[in-house]
Amino acid sequence: MSKFHPTLPRTTRVIIACVAIGLLEISRQADASIITGVSVESVIQGNNFGFGPERLLNSNFMSDDPATATSTLAPAVEGWLSQKGASDPLPELVLNLGANYDVDKLILWGWNQDNVQDRTWKDFTIAFSADNVSFETAIQFLMSIPTGNGLAETAHSFDVSGANGSGNAHYVRLKALTIFGGNSFDDTPIFGMGKLRFDGSEAVQAAVPEPASLAIWGGIGLTALVAGWRRKRMQSVTPFAPVGK
Repeated sequence: MSKFHPTLPRTTRVIIACVAIGLLEISRQADASIITGVSVESVIQGNNFGFGPERLLNSNFMSDDPATATSTLAPAVEGWLSQKGASDPLPELVLNLGANYDVDKLILWGWNQDNVQDRTWKDFTIAFSADNVSFETAIQFLMSIPTGNGLAETAHSFDVSGANGSGNAHYVRLKALTIFGGNSFDDTPIFGMGKLRFDGSEAVQAAVPEPASLAIWGGIGLTALVAGWRRKRMQSVTPFAPVGK
């Protein structure tokens, strides 16, 4: 009676190991966290009264956890304002994330300044792009108005995981559509936003140069497969018996 061996043949084990290593090489993914190093790529704005869009991006007066983040000081010293005249375009901002990301959330704080909190964007759109030329379909979101007390304000979290092109988000375009009120002394609206952050993970680009590694490991596995097949074939050949023997 033949004895059963539960272990896989050596050649099969080598192939499985090589494929596993190759897949590991292309499946590495960074942990999700706050995306740092974001910068302003371009902006369309009116009079900003000295409050440019770069003030949206620093972490002054904010906690570090996006899930419970708060802006702990009135954005009269932090945030972006843009006055819109009758013939002016709506405020629009393109941000550079610094690399390709899989963006999960947009974290926003409104303009939480006493008596003028209605300058906060009421609704806006967001779109992502890998090259700052072709953008994914814009998604529209609705904000809520801050308390206007100038104290700690809880962030608003927006799920953008379905809008960022499967990890190809390198640029983000934000466009304000309306505000809650916020007219200035000459009856022209002023659009305001206090802070923003993005939560996500850097995308691992498997196309270059990862296929080279996968090809190497695949080649090793294929070589082992061919060698094993040839060895079995040689063992199965019946030796030639000389004449007269």
